[in-house]
Amino acid sequence: SPWTDVSHNYWHWPQLGYVPLLILTPGVLRRWAERGGWGRVGAVVAPALGLSLLLVLMVDALTARTILPLRGFSGWAELSAAVRERLPELVSPGAVAGPTLIIADNYVAGSQLAFALGDAADVYVLDHPLNRKHGRGLQFHLWGKDEAGLAQRAGESALLILEPTALKSADDHSSIGRALTQIESGNPCGELRVGKRRFEFHYGIVRQR
Repeated sequence: SPWTDVSHNYWHWPQLGYVPLLILTPGVLRRWAERGGWGRVGAVVAPALGLSLLLVLMVDALTARTILPLRGFSGWAELSAAVRERLPELVSPGAVAGPTLIIADNYVAGSQLAFALGDAADVYVLDHPLNRKHGRGLQFHLWGKDEAGLAQRAGESALLILEPTALKSADDHSSIGRALTQIESGNPCGELRVGKRRFEFHYGIVRQR
């Protein structure tokens, strides 16, 4: 957000500020219609396109059909389902019920899992080139959900999720090896492909730092 990251700027940050402008929309459309010709066409087409886009976004969000080509954000339903299948393996017999420890290697996968799994999981996010690019490192640090926060959970069972397809360069791929050092007794437990995204799953114990 603009309050925690002064080195980046994105068009969606002032999005809530656009809402009051909707009050002016009827008057603008009325003036367009009064002009006749193309103005009248625009007065009909503009709101129709806006409502159509809103409908597509709602269907995309509610059904996870990924109608829009948002490659980096698609597949969250499949990812969360795959993680849910693996959660029982992390619960020790006789253990007190509580959120399962999940480690995501980037903020997109981590945020999607935190949203989808809710109270069933406690999601931490590792340092990652994607986090630095979008200025999310400080955000997770303030929440205590970064690597420093994860270090406080040393010795606990965890599921590590890697997303190699989120890495853009050969240099970035060194972060995979670094992510694997966060756990010991690592045990690969499958992978998932959703469109162009690929995820790898590893069971392990959070390493003492």
